Amino acid sequence: MDKYKFVNENITDAGLMQTLIVSIMHNYLGLSGYKLDDMERIAWKIKKQWGYVFEFKYENFKKQSVIENYHLIPETDVYVKLNSPKNITFVFDKKTKLNLQRFLFLKAWAYDVFDAWKPGDELYLNVMTCKDKFERNWAERFAIELTLSDVDYQRIKDGSKAGDILAIKKIMEPELYAIREHEYEEERWIDRKWMKPDF
Repeated sequence: MDKYKFVNENITDAGLMQTLIVSIMHNYLGLSGYKLDDMERIAWKIKKQWGYVFEFKYENFKKQSVIENYHLIPETDVYVKLNSPKNITFVFDKKTKLNLQRFLFLKAWAYDVFDAWKPGDELYLNVMTCKDKFERNWAERFAIELTLSDVDYQRIKDGSKAGDILAIKKIMEPELYAIREHEYEEERWIDRKWMKPDF
């Protein structure tokens, strides 16, 4: 995350995340509104915008040959490998629902957005389980904001009957509501603010 060092020193973690989400959703990928793109449509937009190459495979993660081939660990919903910069392979468990595939895709992409991996690295991601602080506080947070924003979640909790909220509620998975309820730990204890230069 070194490329965000200057910003990180002057803004809260939540503020940084919100800045990225707004830019990605509205300015780059056009993900605003309740007509949520599926995973492959988002991948196509990312490819077109930033020149990524994505490969998607769908396997039975209970099959012994698949477990051995990808060195799968228990409770894996997707295996991801960074082959080279901006070249990523995804192998999904066939049983994973489409909305959860979308969430996992965004969670894995967060590793690249935040420079949190290097070519050759592999990820074994699960929808509901986070193995470390980065996965929970940054990758999951990034993915859930792009899937079910905190604003929309609050409107759902408040019982909004607006058309966009009813549409979102209809297609969301229970797991995504549960993830949205997570409390995220701010990595820095101070509330950072934009600084004025001393001149």
